[in-house]
Amino acid sequence: GDERAMAFRRELWRHNLAVACVAELVAERTDTPQIASDAFVCGLLHDVGKIALDFCLPKSFARVLDRVERHHECICDVERQLLGMDHTAAGKRLASRWGLGPAIVECVWLHHQPPESLPSTLVCDRLVRIVHLADNLVRREGVGFSGYHHVSDIGELSSCFRLSQADIESILAVLPQ
Repeated sequence: GDERAMAFRRELWRHNLAVACVAELVAERTDTPQIASDAFVCGLLHDVGKIALDFCLPKSFARVLDRVERHHECICDVERQLLGMDHTAAGKRLASRWGLGPAIVECVWLHHQPPESLPSTLVCDRLVRIVHLADNLVRREGVGFSGYHHVSDIGELSSCFRLSQADIESILAVLPQ
């Protein structure tokens, strides 16, 4: 019902805000201030495709969420089956149409891709990797809910940034603020 849709939207924004904060904190430790501020925006907008699908197709998107919740299936698979498109493709189209720039477009489009499968032609592959790590960390910590249950190996994802377990813990320690 409508109440559940409202709850999902609220939890999705908590998730998005947390991903933005973690992406910025990761980038602050490993990159330039410019990349850190870009990482925040990319993290905040990475799931814009879900917002678009929910806005344009609220009843169908509610069915997607229902199935994801009941069967713990991958939201991208369920979106493709029920809507003919997943949130990464919808988001990429929207971000491109709005002229949001390559960093946001690539993060929206590729934030679920494991780093080793990213195309070599990316303009902002570092930001895509940062958002991917942040998204997985936030899901592991259960801050908000994005409709996606899978969590990749954090140690593996953080190793390319030379972040130790202690670095990750200290980032998570400041996240609630």
